[in-house]
Amino acid sequence: ATNIGRKRSVGSPTGRNKRTVWTIATQPYRGAHFATFPEELPRRCIKAACPPEICAQCDMARVRLMDVSPMEIRRTDWGEQAGTRTASSGTMIKPREAKTIGWTDCDCAEPDYQPGLVLDPFAGIGTTGVVALQLGRDFIGIELSPKYAKMARAKLARAVVEA
Repeated sequence: ATNIGRKRSVGSPTGRNKRTVWTIATQPYRGAHFATFPEELPRRCIKAACPPEICAQCDMARVRLMDVSPMEIRRTDWGEQAGTRTASSGTMIKPREAKTIGWTDCDCAEPDYQPGLVLDPFAGIGTTGVVALQLGRDFIGIELSPKYAKMARAKLARAVVEA
C-alpha cells in the first residue's frame, strides 16, 4: 500500500519529528495588523521548545518520561521473493505509542518549580503570549509599536480573564 492521495498526519506524540511543511489552518483577526498568524503556529513551537517547568534554584528543566511501545508490523516475504529488497517488508498493524509516565526532578534539596518562559521579541498583537499563557508558561513580549503593544495588552488581558 502507498500513501499516494492519502492525508498524512503532521507530527506525532510518539516522538516522530515534525515534517518540513506544516499544514496549519488560518485564523481570522478583526484588528488592524498586517502579519497575524494562527495560534497553532506558536503552540507547536512552544510545546516543542519551552519546558512546562524549570527549577528556580538550578535552572534545570523538567523533562517528560515516556513509556514507548514499538510499532507492530506483520512481516511478509514478498520483497525477498522478488529479490529486490534488502529489508523485510510488511503491513503495520499497530502504530508506535507513547505514554507520559512522569517528569524528571532536579537534584535540589527543595526544588522550586516555576513555569517555563517564552520570549517574543516581536510580540505584535500578542498571539504568542496568549498561547504561552494557555499552555501554562510565563511570557515576555517586546513590541516597538505603541499601537500594537496596546492591542497585545488588551488581547493578553482577555486571555488572563478567560483562563
